[in-house]
Amino acid sequence: MGTAKTSSESLTVMRLDVHQPPAEFFEEFSAAYSNDIGTLLGRIATVVHKSKSDFAEQFFDGRLMRRHSSVAFLARLKVQEREQLKHQQTSHLDFLMSARLTPQVHFERALRVGRMHEMAGVDLLHLLEAYERYHQRICRLLPATGLDLQQQQCLEQAVRQRQMLDIEGQMAGHYKVDVETAATVVAIDKAMRGGGNLSDLLHGTLEAISTLDGVSACVFARPDSL
Repeated sequence: MGTAKTSSESLTVMRLDVHQPPAEFFEEFSAAYSNDIGTLLGRIATVVHKSKSDFAEQFFDGRLMRRHSSVAFLARLKVQEREQLKHQQTSHLDFLMSARLTPQVHFERALRVGRMHEMAGVDLLHLLEAYERYHQRICRLLPATGLDLQQQQCLEQAVRQRQMLDIEGQMAGHYKVDVETAATVVAIDKAMRGGGNLSDLLHGTLEAISTLDGVSACVFARPDSL
């Protein structure tokens, strides 16, 4: 698992591994999930919650619609699907800012979200831009929450760390889908080269495809086996 570097201008994520991160990885983020941080998040929950829906609306209808790749993706969605996507983003931001959260649970969810994004064609640039802008939004809200300056700084750093863990998890999800897809392509090629007849070719190909996420069932039976 790689490391992540941050700056006030951008988020930069380095190399990652496809395997479950070691305990040392989670220890690097543990301070962002401490009881003290949870208490601070609880104190600002109302203020932050009110801003999430507005943020999702502005990001989807503003920033994303200005990018060619985003327009192509959003054009495939129905109105209800777009609204559901906004709701899911808001829900994930709620999860990210949860007072009761562990880095292990957070990573597992981010991994699943990354897989879904990869299969839907949502690239990581959208995630990086959204999180950078969301972090800026949180920083602007903190002075009005009643927290003192030191508490604001601690919370700002914790949110940044949580975002970085989330990005690491989603990147791992994207990468896993890439690896699994490549393995499926190899299996299909093997079936095409090794199939002695049409039945064996179809069976081997469908068996390989059935291993992909999103394929609920893939059944083929030889006529001579009935």
